[in-house]
Amino acid sequence: MINDTLTSLQKAKTLLEPKHTPVLDKTKLQKALQSALEKEAQGYTKNSVTKMSWEPYKKAYEDADALLQTTEVEQKVIDDTVEKLLQAMDQLEKRASSNSLSKLGQITKEVKDLNQSKDEAINTMITSAYQLSANPENASEQAVSDLYKQLQQARSQLLIQQAKAQAQELLPSLSSLVKNQYTVDSWNALEEAKTQLDSILQSDKATLDEINTAYQRLFDAKENLKVKELKPDTDKHELNTIIKQAQELIKNPSIYTEKSLKELQNALSQAILISQNNKTNDAEVKTAVTNLRQAIKQLQKQEANAVMDKEQKNDKQTEDKNSSSVDTSDHSHVVFFSFLTCVTGFVVIKGIRKSKKTKKS
Repeated sequence: MINDTLTSLQKAKTLLEPKHTPVLDKTKLQKALQSALEKEAQGYTKNSVTKMSWEPYKKAYEDADALLQTTEVEQKVIDDTVEKLLQAMDQLEKRASSNSLSKLGQITKEVKDLNQSKDEAINTMITSAYQLSANPENASEQAVSDLYKQLQQARSQLLIQQAKAQAQELLPSLSSLVKNQYTVDSWNALEEAKTQLDSILQSDKATLDEINTAYQRLFDAKENLKVKELKPDTDKHELNTIIKQAQELIKNPSIYTEKSLKELQNALSQAILISQNNKTNDAEVKTAVTNLRQAIKQLQKQEANAVMDKEQKNDKQTEDKNSSSVDTSDHSHVVFFSFLTCVTGFVVIKGIRKSKKTKKS
């Protein structure tokens, strides 16, 4: 019973003692609020930051300011509120400018046009760019800048692929060139340029400038190939001989079929051009000879009946022409005999007159 009495007295004493109110430390809270005001003064305002970063910051600021005015709070709540405000301040993002969004839209269009292979990673970038452009309130300057750099890299890769494809198209055109038709220097320049371009095309680290420079070098080397000058005209002796042969054949065109005659005339015209051109090479001369020989070989005469009918027609036309024209044949022998007769008569008459005179005497 004594123990119960002591316990009751102890409780009464505790109740009668004054309550101890804990001291709250709001120094960090005050500093956080001051930092927030400085942040806004630096340009991080509602209209200059993204909407999604401004709303959490604004709520954290209002919660912190409310705690500053009250004492009915625990220290832990104050500390947590300070932490949330500081995090919200760090997450404030400047809104992208209209100029940045315009540049993003431009490069997005360029990349889309270049992305003919529909690369999946590049398509993802393009989609992200469209989303940012469609929601400018939440498009941060940092996000737009990062995506712009990624699209720049993608554009460079696509341009390199395009340049390599263009260079690959040039190479097959070289296979038809014949080395001995061109001067040594110009051919060596072509081979050096081709070797350089082949090496660059096989490199994964080749830049766009390197590819374009190598391509242009090869293109120029091809354009600047110099054809070897012909040797003396004896190189064309065979060509000139067969040209004369063909010219003799076409002097009587009526006996040949129209198609084969036309082919011969075409081959002959080309051969004459080659013969008269001082800059043609051996290969061109040989080709002209071959083509003309082939045309002569394939020259076909018309069927016998057709030729005969044509010749008879020509003969009849000639006869008709002769019958309607004035006779211009040579009659000089008739004139001679007439003259001779006159002279003889004159001599006889003169002789008779002389004889009469002699008798009278």
